[in-house]
Amino acid sequence: MWQVLFWLLMVAAAMLAGVSTNVSAPPSTSGGTTPPAAAAPADAVTGASPLAEAISFAPADATLLNFTDWSAIKRYEGAENISSRSSMDDRIDLLMSTTRGQAAASGFALPYMEQQAALWGWDSTDLLWEATITTAGGPPVYVLRLPDDFDMDGLVARFEERGFARSEQGTRSFLPTI
Repeated sequence: MWQVLFWLLMVAAAMLAGVSTNVSAPPSTSGGTTPPAAAAPADAVTGASPLAEAISFAPADATLLNFTDWSAIKRYEGAENISSRSSMDDRIDLLMSTTRGQAAASGFALPYMEQQAALWGWDSTDLLWEATITTAGGPPVYVLRLPDDFDMDGLVARFEERGFARSEQGTRSFLPTI
């Protein structure tokens, strides 16, 4: 029953660009207004909102889910065309905007912004969304959603060059394991 309540609270929070919430004790939604549904469009392929898609990766023992909807932030900032192929100044301007009026709850590659695109072929400005999932006693797991037209073969090659291997978790295939 608590999973259904949590799911409903998280869907309501999907209207926000950045969300960080305690899974075991979700915040109350009373007293606030909910932004319009257009703020969190459904994914054209799955039909799920970005937050719902991120939640689908969380195991039952998850204690914390940090979520950043980079697509929503970029729409808010009028920066839909900013990506790792943009100038560093434009990318920094976008990322700095999160400190002025947006919330980046999850920031997997932000500390490595200057080298990230050269090393891995993407940076945070390429992501549609990202989530950091924490479980009791386990390390955080990062889930990154890249655009459908992203060069995934190039990224897989980079992982393989660096000694990573594939592993299966449930019904999902994951690349990076050392």
